[in-house]
Amino acid sequence: MRLFYIVLTFITSFWLVSCQKTFVYTSTNVDNSLTPVKVKEQDMSVNNFIEPYKKELDTEMNKVIGVCPVELTEADYQSPLGNFIIDLILLQSEKTFGKSVDMAVVTNGGLRTPIPKGDVTVGNVFELMPFNNEIVVLELKGESIIKMIHYAAFRGNAVFAGVKYKIKNGQTENIMIGGKPFDYDKIYTLAVSDYLAGGGDKMTFLTESVKTHQLGTLFRDAIINHIKELTVDGKEITGKLDNRVVIVE
Repeated sequence: MRLFYIVLTFITSFWLVSCQKTFVYTSTNVDNSLTPVKVKEQDMSVNNFIEPYKKELDTEMNKVIGVCPVELTEADYQSPLGNFIIDLILLQSEKTFGKSVDMAVVTNGGLRTPIPKGDVTVGNVFELMPFNNEIVVLELKGESIIKMIHYAAFRGNAVFAGVKYKIKNGQTENIMIGGKPFDYDKIYTLAVSDYLAGGGDKMTFLTESVKTHQLGTLFRDAIINHIKELTVDGKEITGKLDNRVVIVE
């Protein structure tokens, strides 16, 4: 499956970058000077070449893998969409990693569209997660974890699994990880995308990891696999709000 998408990505990229004819025209400006204008025209022979692959891709993208009773959308701090995605990422990471993982995090910027109400297709997941980001498990010291939680409280765009905390007067308190009080001296494990692990979305503190474990699984594939597992078990796609983040007025 993954090789299939890699091949199609390569073909599409080649087509977009290399297989267009460029024509140069001129336009007349107010002062009667001429400005060159480049117009690209797609090479139909290339279109004919990729058409069978496009049909195969369309067939794959239109496969229904699950059912969602209500649309799942994002919001600050936590959301039905964010909670569903990050909870499954933690679960799927533990299956691949072969041991428990303390927590997982995703930012709203990584979730590009809602999960629609009704039939959910492979294509819907690609729209939600269009990037080829892989899951990694980081080992992080307590000082890095507290930076991450303060970041989440300040920006409101990071959703956690395995973490609960309160926000009061803009400050975090009562931080719980895995149901236990936060331990500053502990080394924690965090499932996250390789993009965030590299400091993306200004999460530079994640580059402070003691050790990084490559799982070889795409975020998107983990989502697809989880939804398929729900369907096999006769379950629908659901995301619920809970008390993982409590804002104290």
